[in-house]
Amino acid sequence: MITMIRRLFPNSLSPLGILAEFLLGLGTLVAGGWLPVLHSTSALPLALLLLLPGTLLALLPLQGSRHDLWAIPALLVVFFSVPGLSAFFLLPLAVFLFLRHPGLRHPAVVMLLAAAGSLLFSTPQLFWLSDWLSLHVTGFLGSLADRNLQWGDSTGVFLLVFHFAIRLLAGLVLRASRSVLAGTSALLGGLIAMGVWIGSLDVPPANIDLFPLAWFACGMLLLELLLRANPAGTSSFRARLPGWALPVLAVLGLAIVWHAALPASRASLDGVTIAFREEGDWSWESTREGTRPGPRMGGLLEVLKRWGARVDILKDEELQRRADDYDLVFVIHPTEPLPRELRDTLMEWTDNGGALVLVGEHTNVNDIRSGVNDLLRETSMRLKDDSAIPAWRGWNWNHVQRYLPGPTTRGMRNAQQLGISIGGSLQTGWPAQPMIVGTMAFSDRGNPDNPRGKMGDNRYGWDERFGSIVLVASQARGSGVICAIGDTSGLMSLSTPQVWPFHLNLVRGLLAHPVFGRHPVWPLLGWLLLMVALPLLLADGRVRSLLAWALPASGMLLAAAWVQGSQASPVAVRKEAICWIDYSHLPSFHSSSTMDWSVMSLVEACYNSNKLPLFLWDFDVRQLEGCHWFLVNGSARRWTPRESRQLRTWVENGGRLMIAGDWRRRDALLPLLEELQLDIGDTPLGTAPESRTRQGTPAEFQFYEAWPVMSTEGTLDTLISCWDYPIVGMKHIGKGMVSIMGDEHLLTKWSLEGSQRNGRPLNTARRFLDSMQPQQRPTPVAPALRAWMEQYSDSLNRVLTPGPDLPPDRLNKRQQLVYGMFNLPQIHSSTAGQPGGPPRFPGGMRPGGAAGRQTPMPRPQPQPGVTPRTSPPGNSVELPARPTPAGGGTRK
Repeated sequence: MITMIRRLFPNSLSPLGILAEFLLGLGTLVAGGWLPVLHSTSALPLALLLLLPGTLLALLPLQGSRHDLWAIPALLVVFFSVPGLSAFFLLPLAVFLFLRHPGLRHPAVVMLLAAAGSLLFSTPQLFWLSDWLSLHVTGFLGSLADRNLQWGDSTGVFLLVFHFAIRLLAGLVLRASRSVLAGTSALLGGLIAMGVWIGSLDVPPANIDLFPLAWFACGMLLLELLLRANPAGTSSFRARLPGWALPVLAVLGLAIVWHAALPASRASLDGVTIAFREEGDWSWESTREGTRPGPRMGGLLEVLKRWGARVDILKDEELQRRADDYDLVFVIHPTEPLPRELRDTLMEWTDNGGALVLVGEHTNVNDIRSGVNDLLRETSMRLKDDSAIPAWRGWNWNHVQRYLPGPTTRGMRNAQQLGISIGGSLQTGWPAQPMIVGTMAFSDRGNPDNPRGKMGDNRYGWDERFGSIVLVASQARGSGVICAIGDTSGLMSLSTPQVWPFHLNLVRGLLAHPVFGRHPVWPLLGWLLLMVALPLLLADGRVRSLLAWALPASGMLLAAAWVQGSQASPVAVRKEAICWIDYSHLPSFHSSSTMDWSVMSLVEACYNSNKLPLFLWDFDVRQLEGCHWFLVNGSARRWTPRESRQLRTWVENGGRLMIAGDWRRRDALLPLLEELQLDIGDTPLGTAPESRTRQGTPAEFQFYEAWPVMSTEGTLDTLISCWDYPIVGMKHIGKGMVSIMGDEHLLTKWSLEGSQRNGRPLNTARRFLDSMQPQQRPTPVAPALRAWMEQYSDSLNRVLTPGPDLPPDRLNKRQQLVYGMFNLPQIHSSTAGQPGGPPRFPGGMRPGGAAGRQTPMPRPQPQPGVTPRTSPPGNSVELPARPTPAGGGTRK
């Protein structure tokens, strides 16, 4: 193939250069988001790694087109970049190579133009244009093969045409043959990649006909013959900017960079008022044994409350009357159109600056489309009668979602942070802006006769849309904004642990930047001006040296801000009852609630224990400040010594750390275990059939593969042992404690909710969490006596001093006693004429507490057949024994 191309284009590249162009074209498509790519958890180290090849190339005296191959290592690094960030990495690297090394101008400019194409392709404001063109191009090509194709730009041929058109513009500064050959190689690479992708699907979308695409690729080769008139010619365009242009362009560039890197909003949600329309179950805990949170949505409310927002649930009449008191309103799953008065009130409220969030479902289940589309009728968004289904293994959205740039999607890593399962898609047009798009997904038309949620056949048909399925979109209206979401799965309590960053980003993004965040024209205008200014800057030799370092620095700033900029702030958050579950070190559990190795049973146990479970996506010890529980369930990414020291300090200050580990994956946990002076032994204990608690009773946990645990220094309180090997232990460190479990599957659904549990969550984890409740340590006698005397003296002075500063009904028990001692005649006089009646305190106050206070709940009594939890000597905590059914029967 290379020989044939060399004969067709004798003035073109060498065979090595052709191979480089081919890989460059394929890499550009991958970097542009057309194929699934791996993602990184940190942007800044990746940006530095990207700059390393360019720095080395700038120091080497290399010349000639043969060294186009040096562009390949940089593209290999791009493969591992965060989806949607590749353009920000590719752009500064390309400019750096272009300005610092003349021998690499050609690959640098190709990379530069590819990055520009990727940026334009990822711009939400141009989504409607690219989507419209893609549908028409694929429709025309499909008609050649008698197919009714409706392919979005993420899977359609338009993306290939778009990148080829961008490379064609390189003919102004490069040889025309190189430009066309680069685009052709990219196109051929894309066709091969498409075939590989189609062949790798478990549920392929019918037999896609590549015949029209192959003809299109052949037509691209013919363009080379038409553009060979000046094969060696290059543009001699030069420019010299006036003095005033440089500061103006510098301010423009800084403004765009600042806008892109600016956090979505203030750190917390203090002062933000949010209203939810009352429809559904808004509780967030299950207090009955063996119950589930189910479709409840209270977890979302609890997250917003803990980050400082005021949340109210209102009926339609109250929402209509008090709409002006709220910044944001959620209308979730309306089963019928809203009353006309309420709809008009919400539209007027949105025009005046309110943010309205509408959440629907798939296939018009429960007649949901009528209620959602009634509120969307004055926008260019509509909820379709379909199901958005990912064309990936097991209906998995992890590799087939694209987050379009915007404050709401900043910091989003993968589909787990969105929580969409199978929802409805949105039909959008200008000026609506898609926020999250399903790239490799199709629109499965609904079937009203199907009793299973009116869903279709779950298979792609030629007359159904494929690619670029809009899942979340927004549109500005007046001074406000309307956001539409096609699925309620992400709002369920079981999804809250992994979806909470999107909840916060959604609220902060919709309420941020009254101009720049809601009106699309300003960012679009800024990018267009920057694209016009960039060629002028490159043509002026005075600023090349400055740009060689300024643009990579701005690229790193953009990348770092995009990934880290809008993560949930650790300040000003009430987190006393939050149980953090580490997800930053690649844990061993699965986040899907349907998998045996998920931690959803533990999540339910946390809800039952009045704790809010949240996944910690990025380890930051400041996030742990104020909370008492942190779970590390296996780790594939190694803990650093700095992280281990920070976590030990947190434990010493009163934190409760739970570690579930495996000897085979011990290396990743080793720095943390060494810091805590703990270890996991190498003696396999299998399923621990003889596991016993310290009391000698059988353990409730079901072990999968147990290993012994030990303490390298200090005492380890054994909670569960097997054959005299401790497999669950607890150790006190400072004011806190660490619980270590020698089985990383111990807190998964398989252990807590196996087949022998009859599908009910076992509350062993709940009792285990309750046993690690923070305990009040006794206060030394002298400080306690001094504090009591000061309080007694202050109360006595206030009682004896006349004045309304301390009314009797505001006294506590000790103050009531003092008040009764000095006002006994008055109390007795208040009961005159009531023989035998109890004395009445002023203001209706009773000896048990102040008026208006709730009577304290009585201490719960031990349940029949359940051994009460005790604390053995040494301040150790004993795991409770297995409950014994009443009547001496065997527990099923």
